Amino acid sequence: MPAFAILAAFAASLIVNSTTSARWKKQCVKVAAPLGFILSTLVVLEVLRPFLPIATSVTPLAEMRGWAGFAQVVDQRRKASSAAWVATLSYTETGQLAFQLDHIAPVIQIDQRMRYVFAPEPDPALINSAGLLVAPASKAEAYRSRMKNCNVQFEPLGTLDRTASGVPLETYALFRITGAKLEPSL
Repeated sequence: MPAFAILAAFAASLIVNSTTSARWKKQCVKVAAPLGFILSTLVVLEVLRPFLPIATSVTPLAEMRGWAGFAQVVDQRRKASSAAWVATLSYTETGQLAFQLDHIAPVIQIDQRMRYVFAPEPDPALINSAGLLVAPASKAEAYRSRMKNCNVQFEPLGTLDRTASGVPLETYALFRITGAKLEPSL
């Protein structure tokens, strides 16, 4: 989006500062508003309902898609594994799952706790109970190796794909964890 604004400003400066004829300037002014409206509408439509032939998984909007269905399956897996809460490793997963699972299950990011210094600390009894760790498959093993010295027990529960319109966006590893240790907030 910033590229459009920069190009628009550049075009405007060319029109204002150029020595072109008054007729050319009038034509550009007549076209600018409708063209801007059409392009803005197309961008909004692409955000709401993708129609361009671009793979869904490679657009920057991929992080915003597929969370509702993914969260439902995560909650089913949480219940099936007798986990009381959902653990995450990133701000994106925490925010999206917390929004989708609001009033269903607590979602707590177990690392980078500095982000949540403003929030009350999670109930220690909850953290001491079993949780379901949902993490991008690429990060899950690194976290698991970091936690070896903290007596955290990991039980692998497989993987789960987050999809949008049938297109896989990201694969997540699921673990039933006990004895989780939160990084300190400060």
